[in-house]
Amino acid sequence: MKKHIEKFHYLTLDMENFRHIQQAEMACKAGAKWIQYRTKNKRSTEQWIAEATQIANICDDWGVTLIICSNVDVTEKVDDAQGVHIELADMSVEQAREILG
Repeated sequence: MKKHIEKFHYLTLDMENFRHIQQAEMACKAGAKWIQYRTKNKRSTEQWIAEATQIANICDDWGVTLIICSNVDVTEKVDDAQGVHIELADMSVEQAREILG
């Protein structure tokens, strides 16, 4: 079976000069079809959800897939996020599946 995934993806990073929201907008305008929101500096889950929701709205406007990195709880609360990227250091695959269904 032939599988298809877009060739242009973008991974946001914690940067001093560009907020994640700005990075998502620039990537969408440049034609990215898939964005992974990756932050390690959020002080609270509420901050993470608020920023992820804004990025999800941008992605939705452009028809871009949004993956949230390393936080299943945030992914579950952001309606327009399509998925989560986890590593074994984040939680087990089984735990993630239990939370996300």
